[in-house]
Amino acid sequence: MLTLRVMGEHDLAVVDAWFDDGESRRWLGGPGWAAQALALADDVDRIQFLAHDGGLPVVLVDVDVVDGVAGFAFTTRPDRRGRGLAADAVRLVVEHPALAHAVMWRAGVEDGNTTSESVLARVGLVTDGCVDDEGFRTFEAAAVALHARHLLGRVLHGHGVAARITEVEAYGGIEDPASHGFTRTPRSEIMYGPPWRLYVYRSYGIHYCANVVTGPTAQAAAVLVRAGEVIEGAELARRRRGTSIPDAALGRGPGNIARALGLGIADLGSDLTARNGVRLDDRRPSHHDIACGPRVGVSKAVDVPWRFWLAGDPTVSTYRRSPRAGVVS
Repeated sequence: MLTLRVMGEHDLAVVDAWFDDGESRRWLGGPGWAAQALALADDVDRIQFLAHDGGLPVVLVDVDVVDGVAGFAFTTRPDRRGRGLAADAVRLVVEHPALAHAVMWRAGVEDGNTTSESVLARVGLVTDGCVDDEGFRTFEAAAVALHARHLLGRVLHGHGVAARITEVEAYGGIEDPASHGFTRTPRSEIMYGPPWRLYVYRSYGIHYCANVVTGPTAQAAAVLVRAGEVIEGAELARRRRGTSIPDAALGRGPGNIARALGLGIADLGSDLTARNGVRLDDRRPSHHDIACGPRVGVSKAVDVPWRFWLAGDPTVSTYRRSPRAGVVS
């Protein structure tokens, strides 16, 4: 059983859920349970997350956010089950709307603690390998990069079609010159709004692209959905894309996945935590091998490795470097 304690200045919200043994998970409260918990506690800067297995505590995650940096510590049982639960716990805490104001995630791990190191690597935090005077290594990652990784394998529901996300790109808003949010404009205004909203724009006046706003609000960070595997409504997706399109190509590329899902400007601002309509499935995927590399077609910050995809998946698009990007350094 999972217990999520969302701690605010005056309120304490507790949400319980259950782990299934298989890939699927059932969250008590249904889709949007995290947002429901948040409604009981505003301006949250601390989360404690406790997971039980068979009545025994397995994982404790404790997070504090200071000046936009979410520093956290966790303890876990050093077996495979414990490591898996710890990775799930960290993902859920990272994605919780109460901590959407975190720009960076950071954890210190005692040198030689291979259990903790493997959990952080699995989640997406990296280290430069340096050990401080107290014998700890620092693992960290930009929040938007973690959100991008964690979207892989989740299901995005459109209009009569649903797709498992297989490829994404992270854009860091005001600190990322390749991002629409780098400059605040009427088009990018939604990126400065609440997290887990859909940002839809027309690319080159030809096709729509779908993005998940991840926050923080002042950061304007978002994740572009680049590709996905159509798992529901394939015939409708094929009518939208063309009857001769192979299954694996129905959602390959950002314009194609948006078209297959039937997404357009009318969907701008959709709450992706909603129970119906355009939304993200609340179920979290099982662990996948995730590859990363430079983003496609950008002419600035060209070598930032914020394109993430499920390694070996046939629906993933081909990397193309912008001719305006210059020579690879």
